[in-house]
Amino acid sequence: MSDTNEILAGLPGLLHQQQENRKDLPPQLSHYCDLYALQSILTHNQLWGSNIRFLNDKQEMDYGINVAKNVMEEILVRGYRGTTGPSPSKRRWQMPNIPDVYAVCFCREPDLLSQWRGYGSHSQNVSIQFDALNVAVLGFMRSFLLQKVVYGEDEAIEKLRSELDAIPNLAQQIIQNKTIDTTAEQRNVILRLSPQFKNEHFREEQEWRLISKGDHHEVSYRPRDNVLLPYVKIGFADDTPLPITGITVGPGKDSELTKKSIEHFLKKNTNYRDVRVDVSKIPFRV
Repeated sequence: MSDTNEILAGLPGLLHQQQENRKDLPPQLSHYCDLYALQSILTHNQLWGSNIRFLNDKQEMDYGINVAKNVMEEILVRGYRGTTGPSPSKRRWQMPNIPDVYAVCFCREPDLLSQWRGYGSHSQNVSIQFDALNVAVLGFMRSFLLQKVVYGEDEAIEKLRSELDAIPNLAQQIIQNKTIDTTAEQRNVILRLSPQFKNEHFREEQEWRLISKGDHHEVSYRPRDNVLLPYVKIGFADDTPLPITGITVGPGKDSELTKKSIEHFLKKNTNYRDVRVDVSKIPFRV
């Protein structure tokens, strides 16, 4: 693979400066997928951001919106203290026109038992290791933000509350407009953060996500189980490689043979011929 800093090398100084602030990023992140997805990623130098309403967790987005509702109602009650007027409980919650949100999911760990189990035994799976900083840069250039997932309602509420409290006179705006959904500013905060929130039972994943920050994407579709899954392509138009640093073969009927086949494929690909391939160390029977 090309040097992991290659993508950064040609960027404007402003983007360099922004990425220097990403001290929160781990050195690498791993994307779990099957062999079909691996071949596509290596061949086309693209990641696919899936519409999160069609991902495995059926609470996606709705969970975050419900957290936002709780926070907004709390802000409303705080704003009504010491005032007269209708009961805050009679105010109505509105979040119309929720846009499609697309995301690529990553985990901190490259060899995670819950991920291998989650994919099941119907196909051979792998995890692809990426340089996290360069993933953030790639996402930025394609209107995606690399963000850490927040697990559980308590942590989600704390994060969202701090963001909304920064909006001047928010409680007064809510009271005046007789609805929790008031300004475009607060709506944008909610929609930006909601895809980061997940049920606490998924905490082991230590997930990060590339999340779309706009709705102006060219959407494609592919069959997946019982749906036509909407997705967007994330990559460069030319032959620029993705910042892949390694591949881990998950448990399978012959993991060593799978490893050799991937290494054989990589030798024919000038972009990734130096990528290291390992086999999962987890004794998981499939």
